[in-house]
Amino acid sequence: MHDLSADSAAGFRGYLESTSTAGRVTGYERTEQLIRSSDLVVFATIAGEPHVSDVSRFGHNPVVLHVSLRDLAPEILLASTNLVDDVEHCLKASTSPHLVEQLTGSRDFLAGTLDDVMAGRVTVPADRPVVFSPFGLGCWTWRWASTSTTRWPGPA
Repeated sequence: MHDLSADSAAGFRGYLESTSTAGRVTGYERTEQLIRSSDLVVFATIAGEPHVSDVSRFGHNPVVLHVSLRDLAPEILLASTNLVDDVEHCLKASTSPHLVEQLTGSRDFLAGTLDDVMAGRVTVPADRPVVFSPFGLGCWTWRWASTSTTRWPGPA
């Protein structure tokens, strides 16, 4: 885990360690360290604009749950497979996907929706980062991520 505020990071770490959740909590001083060492990266911030722009941090092709929607610079999304829950909701209000749409003038950077993946209409490649930007399904996303045993579930 990482937080710009050392006090917030310590408080959250203490909370996690005091719960009955099994597992190790690792704190990182820099965002870069966390991203490069994780296969699953979750952005849950209050960022109003992109603050992560180095595409090389994602060279190991992690799955990124972009819950807060405004952390990633357009170049990261353009180098990734992009999935959303609702296209119209995600591509507005200066979210990272909206910035990509404004930059490119199209929505071609979107591979599809979560429904497309779940129904087998979209195959998620393993050779590039996967960014899922859930505008309205943040709580569901956390639950799915915590119970998923494979990179992507197949059709129901």
